[in-house]
Amino acid sequence: MKILHLPSYVGNHGYSLALTERRQGFDSRSLSIGVNKFGFNSDIVVKLSSNRIESKSQLFRLFSKIYKSYDVFHFNFGQSVIDFPGKNLDLLDLPFYQGRKFMTFNGSDLRQLVDQKINPYFNLKNGFMKMHSEKKIHKRVNKILKNTNHCFVVNPDLMRFLPKEKCSFLPYIKTSWFNIEKKRNIHKDKTIKIVHAPTDRKIKGTDFIVKAIENLQEKYSIDLILIQNLSQEEALKIYATADLVIDQVRLGWYGALALESMKMGIPVAVYINENDLEYVPYDMRLALSESVLNINPETIEKKLDHFLGDREILSKIGGKGYEYVNEFHNPDKLIKTVIDHYQIG
Repeated sequence: MKILHLPSYVGNHGYSLALTERRQGFDSRSLSIGVNKFGFNSDIVVKLSSNRIESKSQLFRLFSKIYKSYDVFHFNFGQSVIDFPGKNLDLLDLPFYQGRKFMTFNGSDLRQLVDQKINPYFNLKNGFMKMHSEKKIHKRVNKILKNTNHCFVVNPDLMRFLPKEKCSFLPYIKTSWFNIEKKRNIHKDKTIKIVHAPTDRKIKGTDFIVKAIENLQEKYSIDLILIQNLSQEEALKIYATADLVIDQVRLGWYGALALESMKMGIPVAVYINENDLEYVPYDMRLALSESVLNINPETIEKKLDHFLGDREILSKIGGKGYEYVNEFHNPDKLIKTVIDHYQIG
């Protein structure tokens, strides 16, 4: 079975799937368009010309080269190769690949407005970044569902926008961070180092985080480090020095930052929306409750105050997080589910 993951670097998802599938004995490759600023890898990198006409020609030539060369085409981030949503030319090539087709949705490629009773902290109308209008998202999703065998989501809340009979939650598979070694326990000295990566300040709730820590600095010695515009390798070196990592407080799920930190045994604080846990397997849901410090914009200061005063509890959360990521984000375990879908078609 020949497998191709394409065309986006987002989450380093395609490359991680390809690496894991190769370890399982499959002929799997990842293809990404453009050069990634965070240093993410891909087996095949297609560098587009700066000339707009030539770059579009490159994409058509790429499609003609690959569309019947693989048994499985696994697309990432709700995108395909010949895809110009700004021109109302969405996913033009998707119907024509001669093989089984799959899609992974990662977040902003699918996420839409939800009832405030479901998530009171993430309202897309309040100035949040949005790739497309909801009408455009619906159009794209309908075309994807019509032209794929199955769809995966890496954030459970995304299942709200998809039919359960054709889509499923797949926890992040990221081979690069799974090789990270556990570092150390929490420092017992006076100053505690807290790390946060505000890739999008509004979505991550960075202002809530900074404000809470500023208030707590009147009581505790806290060194807050905000990581921006660094490669993954550079960022990991800073994560490794943290006593606590804060991921986000609005979305309702964790991302790569949390997983990389948990893999190092570092405790993580993040907002987990319990209303989305219906899409998460029961044993994973149960383990998660003990593996992160669940905070939101309303509780962040009070909860951090409690846990900063007890470093032993923080260390225990770090240990539980390490066990959690090894169990529920183990690439070689998760890939079996993916392969099953490939083979069933």
